[in-house]
Amino acid sequence: MKMRFLLVPLLMVCATPALVFRAGADPILPYQQPILQQLNTDIGTGTGDTKTLNRALDAYQRTSKSLNSDIGILRDLESLLRTTPNYPALLADAVNAYLADFQGRRDALGEQLRPAPRSTTRTSAQTLLGKIDAALLNAETNTVMSQRIARLQTAAAKIPPASNTIQRALKTKSGLSSMSARIGALKFQSARGGITGGTFEPAPGNVVGEFGSNGVLTFSAFDNGAIARALHLHVEGISSNTPATYPLGVEQNTAFYDATEVGRRREYHFGVAAWLSNSIVGGPSLTVDYIGTNYMLGRFAFIGTNASLFPNNHLICTTNQVEGTNVISCVLADTNTTATISQGEFQLNFNR
Repeated sequence: MKMRFLLVPLLMVCATPALVFRAGADPILPYQQPILQQLNTDIGTGTGDTKTLNRALDAYQRTSKSLNSDIGILRDLESLLRTTPNYPALLADAVNAYLADFQGRRDALGEQLRPAPRSTTRTSAQTLLGKIDAALLNAETNTVMSQRIARLQTAAAKIPPASNTIQRALKTKSGLSSMSARIGALKFQSARGGITGGTFEPAPGNVVGEFGSNGVLTFSAFDNGAIARALHLHVEGISSNTPATYPLGVEQNTAFYDATEVGRRREYHFGVAAWLSNSIVGGPSLTVDYIGTNYMLGRFAFIGTNASLFPNNHLICTTNQVEGTNVISCVLADTNTTATISQGEFQLNFNR
């Protein structure tokens, strides 16, 4: 999204366990004040429909105690003034200002959540942030003013519970090492001893969990069942900076997905293919979100294949001209030779 910056530091979402706003008449944020100024001018000079303008002034002067109430006032002003000269542009300015503000608040909330250990509470917070993201994206891209305001109100209503849920997530005790992902449409879950490795190979003199400038992270996770499945990731060049994203399938950075049908005695092996992408995985990568004193958090996604690049009959390639340059795009002829691993998350515990 665009305009990701926080405009009103007086209402910091990261300073308190819950969002608390000052009470009082009129909107609590200043973005609708130009509308008030125009109302006062028009009423004072007798310009326009006085009855409608006075109704809008009454709507503006309602008591607001929350972001949600603010947007409720803006919604009513838009309903009253959408066809009145001078006001549509002022309403659009207010919508854009709230959008930028809410995007900044959402980013601050996401940064707050980053060090929270994996838990159901963290998942609930992520779900709320996802709903805020969806509402803000719709508010940004929609062309109908009333619908933009409705989406802003959806986001405004979810910001306080998201903040409160994040505070609870941060207080949650760290659990065991774990990993989850989606492999195609299937869930992958590994916990309670299903993680192996995860230790770092740091520079000489450092201990496990400390990084110099070229640490190595390597670990595997297992999900047993009728089809036993495993994921393995190996990434080099890890630093202590977080969040940081590292590409998979390049140089020594690798990822593998293995599946075993025990009853049929069949095995499937998929290695990361850096050259493959789809609508779910844009590019293979592992992100280290947080390194604490006794655990680290991260995410990953990749497409694996059990087909060799050669011979070429595994591939269907097309050549297209893009701005005068020939661009070759290739896809696998047999889709059964790929596996999409997405929404990967992990927590690795260690002792210092």
